[in-house]
Amino acid sequence: MSSYDDDDDGFYGYAVNMTAFDDDAVVFRSSLTHDYAFGPLGPYTMDNFDTHQTICVWIMKVMGTLSMLASYFIIRDIVIRYYRRERIRLTSKVIFELSIGDFFGSFFSAVLGTWMVPKESGAYMAAGTTGSCTAQGFLVAIFYGMAITMNAVLATTYYYLVKNEREDGTRTKRSVRLILTVPLLLPLFLSVMPLFNSGYNYTDASVCGVGEFPLGCLAVYELFDGCKRGT
Repeated sequence: MSSYDDDDDGFYGYAVNMTAFDDDAVVFRSSLTHDYAFGPLGPYTMDNFDTHQTICVWIMKVMGTLSMLASYFIIRDIVIRYYRRERIRLTSKVIFELSIGDFFGSFFSAVLGTWMVPKESGAYMAAGTTGSCTAQGFLVAIFYGMAITMNAVLATTYYYLVKNEREDGTRTKRSVRLILTVPLLLPLFLSVMPLFNSGYNYTDASVCGVGEFPLGCLAVYELFDGCKRGT
């Protein structure tokens, strides 16, 4: 293992020979500047890495905004039908919850993105703190978890309706409440668990999520004194 110091950008890191990667050099960047960059030729990829992250951040913001708009129109349509006292079928109610999860999940992850990431991470446009990073990780987990769970509920509902040749909406109020609420306990439980060990940290994916800090301290323990969070 060898260390080096790049005077141009103040980066300090390590070059490690990894036989599993044909003896190519794998470069780890300190989590106080940029988290990681990997490449067979080492630090020459740093500038490309910065450009790549910048492009990814803006693509995420644009695509996240489009996703929010799509979810908004779905939510708006169902709310309008509700206030018109039209019949709202079960599948529409499931889609309503799915769209809420997607709307806020896209907002907190793709749109806010690195704005909630701690400044010291070195990520592009990072302007947050450890607290905002934890909040982002939790909110993204619970809302995207909600969207994924309700997507599974929607698929199961359609399967049941088609298999049993039943009409959408032939449910009691009690069964509808159970279908719309009980599955949400799973993402709630999973999103709360990382809070107990400070498990929400910057993941080098332009968003905070479940991970250790410093990033990589679990996989490459030789480079760190130990993990401070997320273990």
